[in-house]
Amino acid sequence: MVELALINWLHDGDYRIKVLRLLKSSPDIPTNISKKLEIHKSSLSRILNDLYDKKLIEKITSDSRTITYKISNLGEETLNEFDKKNGSK
Repeated sequence: MVELALINWLHDGDYRIKVLRLLKSSPDIPTNISKKLEIHKSSLSRILNDLYDKKLIEKITSDSRTITYKISNLGEETLNEFDKKNGSK
């Protein structure tokens, strides 16, 4: 079961939820994510680091300077619980 504190933390950041939803559909690199969400790269970098620190996303490649991110199992569970709590899809 996902901790309520984690769901509440997710709720406090609209872009955290948007990034998780995007990564749930498919893994992606920060440049593409920032373009799709129309968010500045430095803001996205902070969000990705926060999500990674909370183990909601994973890095799946890190060759040279390119990192691809994907949602983790915990990230999917947390997003699902968030959606149940908030009546989202």
